[in-house]
Amino acid sequence: MARAPKPLIPTVPNGPASTPSYRESLWMVPVMFLATLIAYYRLAYPLLNDNDVPWHIAIGRLLVDTHHLPEHDIWAYGNDNHPWYILSWVWNLMLGIADRLFGELGVFIFSLSVAAGLVAATTARMLKLGIALPAVMLTAIMSALCMLDYVTARPQLAGYALAFSFYALMHKSRTDTGYRSLRWLPPLMALWPNTHGSFMVGFVIMGTYAVEAWFTKRFDWLKHIVIIGCLCAICLLINPYGPKVAIAAMVSFTSPATRYTSEWLPFNFGTSTGLSLWLIMFIFASNLRGARIFAADKILAMGTLIATMFSIRNGAFFILMSAPYLATCLDEVTRDLRKPQPESPLAKFMAKQSLKTVWAASAAILLILCLTAKALPHDDKIESEDFSANDAIQYALAHYPEHHFFSDYNLGGQIVYRTAGKLSYFMDSRASTAYDPEAVEEAMGFLKLTDGWQDRIKKRGLNGLIMAKGTNFGEAYEKGLYHDHWKLVFAGKRANVYIARP
Repeated sequence: MARAPKPLIPTVPNGPASTPSYRESLWMVPVMFLATLIAYYRLAYPLLNDNDVPWHIAIGRLLVDTHHLPEHDIWAYGNDNHPWYILSWVWNLMLGIADRLFGELGVFIFSLSVAAGLVAATTARMLKLGIALPAVMLTAIMSALCMLDYVTARPQLAGYALAFSFYALMHKSRTDTGYRSLRWLPPLMALWPNTHGSFMVGFVIMGTYAVEAWFTKRFDWLKHIVIIGCLCAICLLINPYGPKVAIAAMVSFTSPATRYTSEWLPFNFGTSTGLSLWLIMFIFASNLRGARIFAADKILAMGTLIATMFSIRNGAFFILMSAPYLATCLDEVTRDLRKPQPESPLAKFMAKQSLKTVWAASAAILLILCLTAKALPHDDKIESEDFSANDAIQYALAHYPEHHFFSDYNLGGQIVYRTAGKLSYFMDSRASTAYDPEAVEEAMGFLKLTDGWQDRIKKRGLNGLIMAKGTNFGEAYEKGLYHDHWKLVFAGKRANVYIARP
């Protein structure tokens, strides 16, 4: 007797996505979105506490006002007419529009909504895979909590959303008639290089599914993936910088500043509580031999784990790409332990409601919460008092407007945001996408107080410093060093202002 062919889709306990259990459970998606958004509003870092967010908003304001992309940096003193690659101009423009219409609180809630939407989309994906509800709920809640360190108004959020869209569409293409879902990938790839520099992740995801198609001998699927991949490569050129966009993205990875920036450093257990917690759960629940897990899911989960070990910056990709895999593992591990339980009255009630009704109710609640947040004091959601360097920046602008300042690497964004170019400073954390690599290397030398740093500062014409108190210079000055060359003229909450002596 001939053997039955091996199914292309692993069997799942709750049945395929077309069964009533899937449709009746979709109420979890809007509820998860709303619950996550509320939790993020309460727990996420204030908007401007992220050192890069201020200059992203400043660029958005610039784009709203001028309606064009500048070719060179118009703010910093140390750019030397180096080309300025604004790889996230679409995201920055959205921040600028939100800021113009709803102010800083609007930007904060917009970024939280994108992050909560990612958690909701992950929940929907797990439900569609037919994973048991307890495993879905546990994984969704844990992913929301573990993503907390990555919830800021930076364009990485858009990169995460586009990566997850690629993943979901590639997964759907397995069962699509004519692989129609793949047609959405080229337009998304055209958007990606204009939104964030992580667009190469899209090709990695497509390559992962191509590997699965090859090993499962689905050569027609493989052919469509290759064709769409070529179209995506062409669409990658639809941006203001053409093929140079790939060079600009690579420059970000190879910048000298990455050696001194914590988010680019390798993962160390405990540096991120959420990521460490996710890793523990992943290690204990992971099962690469699981019969119901697709090969591409296994490769993506392990690949993003390895990428996170090299750079903590990849942690959000690891959480999002491994969530369906992890939920499936949890489902398999607990399948024999679960006992049939009568459906709760709440679950029965929610299952009877139409999805449109649940979404409408969630939207109404969200609107009420936004209006309430706007009416109540919310300065602590914009910036922590002990994190702001605004007092030092305003003092420097008021008393030394003609000076050229070298600032702490993390304070440049605040200077741009607070002064919009009125205060001349050397460099901020845009690093090599806006500055010459030699200037970036010099800036790192200033911060590390390498030999000859004062001579190089004088050569650059810098005669003022705005430095955070915990920097090497700040600590050295407190110990009595450099007093013969620099005078402390203002001591702020977070940063001090120093002026060069004649």
